[in-house]
Amino acid sequence: MQREFQNHIQTLRNIGSFKDWESARNALSKLSTGIDALVVSQMIALLSKRFLQENLKYATDESTCQLLANQFNTVQDLNELRESAREIREKFKSKARKPGINNFRSAMKGVDQLLKFDARSQEDVELFVDAVSGIIMATLDCQWGGQNPDLWLRAFEHKNKEDFFIRANHFATDSVVRELNSELWGLVADTFQQSIGNV
Repeated sequence: MQREFQNHIQTLRNIGSFKDWESARNALSKLSTGIDALVVSQMIALLSKRFLQENLKYATDESTCQLLANQFNTVQDLNELRESAREIREKFKSKARKPGINNFRSAMKGVDQLLKFDARSQEDVELFVDAVSGIIMATLDCQWGGQNPDLWLRAFEHKNKEDFFIRANHFATDSVVRELNSELWGLVADTFQQSIGNV
């Protein structure tokens, strides 16, 4: 069991490109069977705060983003997490044309559906995995879009045929995005390691 746990942790630490995402999600699903609602809440809160910190670099309403980021410092359970998720979805409702916002709001919608967390429930595990991967993608999109606003807008609006290939040709191959991708999945691995690594 311990060897299997370490193998899944190592999979998350080895994530490099987007081709590895299926492996990451599979490892995350397997690891999720050994955690409880508290760990779920803490991990989603940690990743959400990381997204909001990234968003702060490009936001015009810094005070709102900082307030929401600070709110995740005190999340202790799923009820508090869902309350934060609902508030964020409402606050960001008018910012759909900003990098990462749609992905993040979708992830928060999934969090709001996580009424409990039973590691034996496939539905609960899938909601958790979708939320984690959704927040990570939102953070990557926020970083890349903030650094490449023109390309991001073209990819978002895709008015021309070539715009459909922007994410594959630019976003997915960007070295900073790849590094951040590895960093964020590593953060997930660290959280698992700290939570159940010594069990």
